Amino acid sequence: MSLPRAVAFTQQRCFSCTPATFSGHNKWSKIKDKKGANDAKKGAAHGKATRLISVAVRSGGSPDPSKNVALASTIKRLREQDTPKDIIDRALAKAASARDAKGEYLTYEALAHNVGIIIETLTENPKRTVGRVREILSAHDARMASVAFMFNRVGLVKVALPKEGIPNDDMESRVTQVIETGMGADCADFHPYPESEKEAVIDFTCEPTQLSALEAALSADPICTVISAEQVYLPKDETHVEEEDAEKITQLVEELQENEDVIRVTTMLDSLGSGSDEE
Repeated sequence: MSLPRAVAFTQQRCFSCTPATFSGHNKWSKIKDKKGANDAKKGAAHGKATRLISVAVRSGGSPDPSKNVALASTIKRLREQDTPKDIIDRALAKAASARDAKGEYLTYEALAHNVGIIIETLTENPKRTVGRVREILSAHDARMASVAFMFNRVGLVKVALPKEGIPNDDMESRVTQVIETGMGADCADFHPYPESEKEAVIDFTCEPTQLSALEAALSADPICTVISAEQVYLPKDETHVEEEDAEKITQLVEELQENEDVIRVTTMLDSLGSGSDEE
């Protein structure tokens, strides 16, 4: 028995779930990949600028560079590193807002790929903040966990010594003098950063109760400029992870730092003297 024409026609129809390939597809993919890489780089730059400027505003007491030597120095260094003006401006606005806000300081502890993380926040809406932090952690296979025992709370003073026009021998004696100033103010330890062409940077650590005295002593030394002085969390032990996990943690930290309520993120992979803001 022959099928009706309409039915026969229906049976002859063919459907394909294979997406159409257009001539510009590969080109668009490359553009998209490049854009993604640029966005990630810009996000990291924004996170670093926000962190450095926030620290300078808190330590110097003002979001106005003309009234805050540490902030002016930080902005100058960011510009020398070719940090985009819009990133610096947004970081300044965020730091000023956080300084004026009458928010609550809250610390959250988390674990990601067996690495402890401390997340410091300032918020007027704790419920919103903890909810957003949980979302970000979950999206990166991380979770809230008690990890404070993995860290020490210390005072940290970061100073910079300009190197332009100064012979190497003189520079070495200047660094030695600044270190002696820090040691004389009862610093617990010091950590020089990798050498750069423009300046030498040194971190001094101390007991939290000694922070003000250490900052005052280093500020009085005309050879160096105090970039920041604050209390921070530092890992008690050095931690190593696989490169793939380190990259995942880096992405997590960058997204956390993008949140407007987050002041600082510290992980067990962080250490003083192991890197530089010049990077």
